[in-house]
Amino acid sequence: MEIIIGIGGIILGVILNEVVRRNSRIESFNTQIFNERLEKFNELYMLLHKTYEEATQFLESFNNYSDDEWWEISNLLIFRLVTFGDESGFFVSDELKVQCSSFYMGIEDVDTDTLESYHKELQQNHKFTIEMVLNESGINRINKSMRGIIGYKHNSQVIKYYRKLKRKQFWIDKKQKEKQPSNSMKYKEQI
Repeated sequence: MEIIIGIGGIILGVILNEVVRRNSRIESFNTQIFNERLEKFNELYMLLHKTYEEATQFLESFNNYSDDEWWEISNLLIFRLVTFGDESGFFVSDELKVQCSSFYMGIEDVDTDTLESYHKELQQNHKFTIEMVLNESGINRINKSMRGIIGYKHNSQVIKYYRKLKRKQFWIDKKQKEKQPSNSMKYKEQI
């Protein structure tokens, strides 16, 4: 009987050792994957800001470009985001790749009549896409966790005013979303 208990103990020890070893390997890979993923999302975040800044500058000097130059500029903006999505597809979801790829779609069709409305739409798309990047990368969740752990809450006149503007903008954005058809509806109308 003692022999059976001893053999059972050895087998159980080997199994538990293997489970612990595998979990340890998974955790070491999680850190690597998380860091690489975070790096890709940081690159995307920076690329979105850079292309948005360039697009804004191009829109402000819209009349200085010929049709061919405008076409080339718009394709360059789109191509950079599409290329990034293709190169980092392992870490970025298909939905975010589609959002980024379609970010500047339609910029080549901008004329003097639609310039202002396109610029406003571009601002909203930029804000929405940046929020998607922050959510998908996990940064928003990490920031909320850190705020809960550390328990900080900034409190100054500037911060109070900022929060007031943020709440006001939230309600404005919510009303605008209710009024405007979604991008998918616009796409269906184009088809």
